[in-house]
Amino acid sequence: MPRVRPAFLRFAWLLLFALALAPAVRPVCAEEDALNAEQVRELTQYLLHQHLCQHTLDQTFMKRLIKEFLKRLDPSRTVYLQSEADDKLKQTPEELDKLAKNIEEGDLSYFSNWIKEYKTKYLSRDDEYFAGLKNRKADVGVKIAKDEIEKIKPDSYPTTDDERRKRTLLLARSNYEFYKSYQPEEDAFKLALQTLARLREQKNKIDADKDTPKEFMKAFTSALDPHSEYMDTEEFDDFKTSMQREFSGIGVQIRACLLGAQVVDVIKDKPAFQSGKFTVDDQIIAVDGFSLAGLPLDQVVRRIKGDQGTKVKISLKKAAKDGEEPKMIDVELVRAKIELADIKVPGKLFPTPSGNVGYIAMENFYDGVSGDVTDRIKELSKAEPLAGLILDLRNNGGGYLEEAIKLAGLFITKGPIVAERGRNKKVVWRSDPDPKVVFAGPLVVLVNQFSASASEIVSGSLKDYGRAVLVGPTQTHGKGTVQTIVDLGIIHLPGAMRLTVQQYFIAGGDSTQNQGVQPDIKIPGRKLVEDFLEKAQDGALPSSKVEPLLDENQPDFKRYFAWKEQNLEALRTKSAKRVETNKDFDLYKDQDPDKVADGPDAEPPPKGVDNPENGGKNVTDNPAKPKDKKDLKDPQRDEAGWTTASVERRA
Repeated sequence: MPRVRPAFLRFAWLLLFALALAPAVRPVCAEEDALNAEQVRELTQYLLHQHLCQHTLDQTFMKRLIKEFLKRLDPSRTVYLQSEADDKLKQTPEELDKLAKNIEEGDLSYFSNWIKEYKTKYLSRDDEYFAGLKNRKADVGVKIAKDEIEKIKPDSYPTTDDERRKRTLLLARSNYEFYKSYQPEEDAFKLALQTLARLREQKNKIDADKDTPKEFMKAFTSALDPHSEYMDTEEFDDFKTSMQREFSGIGVQIRACLLGAQVVDVIKDKPAFQSGKFTVDDQIIAVDGFSLAGLPLDQVVRRIKGDQGTKVKISLKKAAKDGEEPKMIDVELVRAKIELADIKVPGKLFPTPSGNVGYIAMENFYDGVSGDVTDRIKELSKAEPLAGLILDLRNNGGGYLEEAIKLAGLFITKGPIVAERGRNKKVVWRSDPDPKVVFAGPLVVLVNQFSASASEIVSGSLKDYGRAVLVGPTQTHGKGTVQTIVDLGIIHLPGAMRLTVQQYFIAGGDSTQNQGVQPDIKIPGRKLVEDFLEKAQDGALPSSKVEPLLDENQPDFKRYFAWKEQNLEALRTKSAKRVETNKDFDLYKDQDPDKVADGPDAEPPPKGVDNPENGGKNVTDNPAKPKDKKDLKDPQRDEAGWTTASVERRA
């Protein structure tokens, strides 16, 4: 998910925005949590004006809007044929101008008619095929050949009905392979089909009369740029909780299973742990008597969560042991505060000849994460000073801008971290104001192509200072824009807007937009997937540069940069020799996604917590989690440790 700077009431324009919208606004009731066409008309005009690029409804933008609406209806490219998609995209200049005028007048009939046609003419034609998948377990169970996947281009549509249905089968196979990595094959098969059916049901439930404004607004904000977004009320709630430091729940990590949710971990000293009734692989099948079978994981999460101090009854199907029949038990718990630092900022120690090297993995830049990292560093160095520190930002998509500035400031005295430039083209530098340094020793930052946004600010600026050695297999993602969140609830509209309002520049004056940050030392890892990078996204903004504020007189720059320049080549040579003889790196040679898993503990982020990142939804750009994570190796992390130990201490 794109990451943002919190600014619920920060901009003066928001007040004007609210006043101007007032005539179009009516109170929103729980039963009427939806936008209407008139509200959409007002919103689009203000979003066009307030966006960093100040778009207009010209023909270029209208083409992108139509493409985004098509993607909203058919994200998996399994409904439309290429010829049918082309028909939608081939609008004449006159048609585009007319459609733009209709939008300006609040007329969304073109899109509501499109939804009706989509459901009756296109989506329904595969009803029989979907119904028949339950009898095709042998086909679904066939392992996906890499060449089959490589043939499919992300933006392409199938050219024939057979090819279209084959793509659906590939989706079923992909789901099946993931689910069977941690549950019985029969359950995995049923859950794979259930997942597909749920997505299809969601599309069938779209009401052209009621839902068109929301569907249009989602496509419209995506057309502004890849990171602007309209979030409905539930999505906004998920977003807010994913960025919080704590929540109220029972203290378990979960993932999808056929009967509800399977326990991945039980958090120490929290209600589930204290009950003594929960173990890994147990299945949560009901909450307060409500059956969870068939529910998506985010809805399971919402039922488990609740106000602190409230009671909840959890029905468990206990994991069977040694051929015993699984037992069913009910456990009554009192929800408590769960702090996510232990989950989102795990720490470890690695012994080396130079002493203990600390390792801290960060899942995202949530509110307060810099304080949690500070605490973790102190914990790791309690017994003896650290010989070095690894900060693992692999797969970290970013978070709050303020936290990125604070985090970089933990490792330098004070100085510029990031500059912002908005619509007025004025450059404003944000600096670390605190001269206190939490850790002054050797520092390595681990990155990969999924390190984005705030991760790129921290890694890029620390690289510019010479403060950190960056280690990783590829460049970072290349997201160099800042979003602000506008809670539409303050003007009695449902949901929120995430809007791109600024571009940022790291300490040396460069933008990471479209180019990312390059590692100082490249090591083997997953192949770079160009289609996943920022520059491959529709509407990605161009990169640029500003005059740097960082100069050779800055104390930290003087202390670190020259030393790094003089010693980096030697560090690269040592690393290359270690990599050459480390057989653990062989797992990257065939790039088998079942074996290759870059990231903290060589596994994807948790698939769900009471209050999980991504709202409890599966992370699709990570490989399936093996049954026993202890069997996983992480040679990238190990190599970062040896590199850290090779960096001399600087007094």
